[in-house]
Amino acid sequence: QVMYYNKAIIEKAGINLKNPPKTWNEFLQVAKTAQAKGNITGTPDFWGFDVTDVPWLFKTMLNQNENSVISVKGTRISPAFNDDKGVEVANFWKKLIDEKVMPVGQHSNAEKKFLAGNLAFLAATSARISRWSKDPNLQIGAIPMPYFKYPSVALGGNVLVILSQDPKIREAAWNLVKFLASKENQTSFALNTGYLPIRKSGLTLPEAKAAVTQNPMYAIAFDQLDISWSYWHFEQMGTMDQLLAQAVDALERAALTPKAALDKAAKELQAEIDG
Repeated sequence: QVMYYNKAIIEKAGINLKNPPKTWNEFLQVAKTAQAKGNITGTPDFWGFDVTDVPWLFKTMLNQNENSVISVKGTRISPAFNDDKGVEVANFWKKLIDEKVMPVGQHSNAEKKFLAGNLAFLAATSARISRWSKDPNLQIGAIPMPYFKYPSVALGGNVLVILSQDPKIREAAWNLVKFLASKENQTSFALNTGYLPIRKSGLTLPEAKAAVTQNPMYAIAFDQLDISWSYWHFEQMGTMDQLLAQAVDALERAALTPKAALDKAAKELQAEIDG
């Protein structure tokens, strides 16, 4: 994910992002200023911050606060996101709601608000870089993702797996994997989609350097490779994301306290894992 901002809103609010906020608490104050002083549309439905993919940002924030999301002991996997450090993250998320910087339960509409000029900051996929850059009417920038104790961004994606036992098919499949994973193809893929490449060496290619020079948002996204992180993958990952989204929705709507919401999600996830 990347933290995007609307340049017109930031300019109207008189905010200087040459020295962007580093921590989430610093970011909260900047977002509040943008909301108070940067309303360029005049709508009452104007906000400082929102996010499109709640579970991904929440997991990023967990790791930034020294929470591992899950615990792995041998073959035993159990939820860890509801410990004290996880609750601290949930409490901060609730603070964004309580201080009316982020709207309650409108994440599915966050991108539309942002593109309409009704949202100052948006945490969203890096894939939007290439799409939005093609529209000359969109004046959008990006800053490094804020953090709690240390910078970190959750990294995810797809994998290339060879399943056949036939030697000829395996060899052909391996050649395809090498082709797809080459620095040239990975760089082309990244520049055309905005997704992060899996090879840092590709960033030294002329086309990558040119893209970063022409569009600083690529630099923001690519630099996050140095602080990217991924938790242990397991069968019920998709269920975990759904439960985290439900937990966040519950705390946003004050249906449950942050701790109770995470405890409920952890209990239900453990039941799914145990089968």
